[in-house]
Amino acid sequence: MDALASQPPMCSSTIREPESTRRPLKVAIIGGGICGTALAVGLIHSSRHIDCHIYEKVSEYRDVGAGLSLHKNAINAMKQIDMELFKSYLERAVEIGQEDQEMATEVILAAGKFRGIKVGELGRAKGRKSISRADLLAGFLEQVPKDNISFGKQVVKIWETHSPLGTERPTTDSVAPKNGDSAEVAEHPIHIEFADGSRAHADVLIGCDGIHSTVRSYLLGEDNNATKPKNHDGWQVYRTLIPTREAVEKWGVDPKLAQTVPILLGPHGHINMIPMKKGEMLSAGVAIRGAARSDAAFGPSSSTASPPQYIPLPLLWLDHLKNASVSSLLGPHSGSSTPENSSRTPQDNGSQSPKSRGKRSAGPVLNTDLYKDYIPEAQKIVHMVAADTSASWAVADHDHARLYAHGCVAMAGDAAHAALPFAGNGAAQALEDAAVLAHLLRNYVRTREQASMALWAYQSVRMQRSQTAVEIAREYGQVYSFNKVLVDGKMVALHENPTLMMQWFKKQAAFTNEFDVAKQNTNAEGLYLNIHRAISKRRNSTNGDATPAQLPPKTKTEEVKSEEASNGPTTMGEGTSARSIWESLKKLRGRAEEALDGDDGELVERDETDDDVESVASTEKDSYDFVNEYMDDGDDELEDEEEDGSDL
Repeated sequence: MDALASQPPMCSSTIREPESTRRPLKVAIIGGGICGTALAVGLIHSSRHIDCHIYEKVSEYRDVGAGLSLHKNAINAMKQIDMELFKSYLERAVEIGQEDQEMATEVILAAGKFRGIKVGELGRAKGRKSISRADLLAGFLEQVPKDNISFGKQVVKIWETHSPLGTERPTTDSVAPKNGDSAEVAEHPIHIEFADGSRAHADVLIGCDGIHSTVRSYLLGEDNNATKPKNHDGWQVYRTLIPTREAVEKWGVDPKLAQTVPILLGPHGHINMIPMKKGEMLSAGVAIRGAARSDAAFGPSSSTASPPQYIPLPLLWLDHLKNASVSSLLGPHSGSSTPENSSRTPQDNGSQSPKSRGKRSAGPVLNTDLYKDYIPEAQKIVHMVAADTSASWAVADHDHARLYAHGCVAMAGDAAHAALPFAGNGAAQALEDAAVLAHLLRNYVRTREQASMALWAYQSVRMQRSQTAVEIAREYGQVYSFNKVLVDGKMVALHENPTLMMQWFKKQAAFTNEFDVAKQNTNAEGLYLNIHRAISKRRNSTNGDATPAQLPPKTKTEEVKSEEASNGPTTMGEGTSARSIWESLKKLRGRAEEALDGDDGELVERDETDDDVESVASTEKDSYDFVNEYMDDGDDELEDEEEDGSDL
């Protein structure tokens, strides 16, 4: 499959729909994980002009992820999408009366010269608590009507009836309508075929289908180096799920650590615990660099629901976690051991403590001898994990994609930017994606052409930030395993300088966690409106007496309060190609990114003339500020455009 153009053109849409027959825009969401369900809730609850449907590949949802400790940006993203999402999170993660309590992730050196020293406190925020992925998703799914989600829908093929304007990429397979779907084929240009032989048709397609995304493969091309997940450093996560009471009473885990989200660092692997099920259960793990088998199956890196290694399906344990260990739920299944005289690696069969000896692990064997120089609390957790590693998996991420959207097809969440779990921000980045998409689609989009511009604006504000988060997660892994990282142009072993290490963690956490999600939505909104205006003016200049297309309704609310009657989309003026318009707008996104000043995302005034916007939009202003100025000059433009009543 050929890769698509790096600058997404507009969707093909030449049918002018009468005002009285305007139908809702049909949005297909592939994947019913955290990102997909959050986006659906944001659209279903707040938009009457969008017909949204989720297609999830599993027949019955059984998430296999571990615990989540959502940071401030994730909490604010949920609030931006829909307050019901945030309420469902609080109901499952926080006991009544705890919403105002603060929690932070404590990072502690477990080995080395400075063992026992706390070197980081990440993500301190009110309302931040840990939650199991299954519980979070269950709360999201409760907000999605059953008629808006279909299970057992494994995507095997995606194609478009009409080639998007402005691209030379040929139309894929010709459409052979099935019984009863010929009308939908004519109305909706995007087509999805599932493994069960059924088909769906849509105006807009959003892929939230995880690290092994079919939509990513469609957008980038199956042979693109960035399409498939990678585990460059061979990370393996040895993990167990255990009742908190058992962890404390049987294994001697410090009750204080069991109530927080500690990360204990050392050269043979870092150790962490996440309380779940309102503190009744613990997800404990040891992550080791270079320990993954070459044929290891990838498990959850942030929001994917891929099955973990070594566990037979169907996987039921997260649905039945009460007072049982993982091994008791899975039965007698156990992993193979390596010979006693083999060369030892962390997963080899080394000697274990009396507490862990005698109990067969249901997963890969963790060598506890390697952790004798770790602090006692870390050793206790290691022995506890080694006794039952049935929830283990190899983790992976994605190399950077060169686009997130093309025409009316886009990807979000892990499908767009799967990250290693070490920065604890994968799910948060997925929620940020959903927040931007929900904001643009529900407030501004009525046509496929508007949808293509909204998806381009989404890509413009989300690509750099989300891909930086992927890089940060990789660096976290290096730092956690006592490897050197680049700091101020020099390779530094941060574990040998606790003060510098603390500063480094603070800086990285500020980028990922202390982020203004609402302003990100505003930036995307401003970019969308300026692209919309620029194309409208270009059309006006090429069509002579034709008036510009009407801007979408300007609203600062999350809910569209009234439907505005408008005509269908106009066609491109003769002699004007969509490709030339998008190429003239290539620097538009760069200008928006330059307008972001510093970590707080504040806009700064730009006084220089933007020749690229000038050539496209024929603007009479010397300064073209992306977010603030459109509110000032928009009224004059709308007065002129209301006479036409056309809709872009």
